[in-house]
Amino acid sequence: MPLELSNAPAPFQEVMNEIFRPLVRHFVLVFVDGILMYCADRNSYLTQFCVVLQVDSDHKFFVKLSKYSFDVPLVDYLGHVISSLGLTADPSKLQAMADWLTLCSLSTFPSFLVSWGYYRRYVRHYATI
Repeated sequence: MPLELSNAPAPFQEVMNEIFRPLVRHFVLVFVDGILMYCADRNSYLTQFCVVLQVDSDHKFFVKLSKYSFDVPLVDYLGHVISSLGLTADPSKLQAMADWLTLCSLSTFPSFLVSWGYYRRYVRHYATI
């Protein structure tokens, strides 16, 4: 970034979306520098992993293998828990939201509603409530 780095996440996300565009929603999800790979079976995993590493290498991005998790039964990703059973809300995030409700004031209530809206898929009849 030519001036300050305060706006760097947006252009970085745009670059990541562009370079991984052919792979996104086939076996990759990208959020800033978090790359989530998924596959139906272990046989295709290594091939897909090599493809992701090659894309990074082709664009002069480097990975830090210590930040990777391999062959895990569940993953915390963007406030959700992803497992073979599907997608669920992160229980620690839900507890934080419940704690926030008891501290909520009229001025912070709109922020509270926006935050809870992120988890609306997990609350039956969310719009009615």
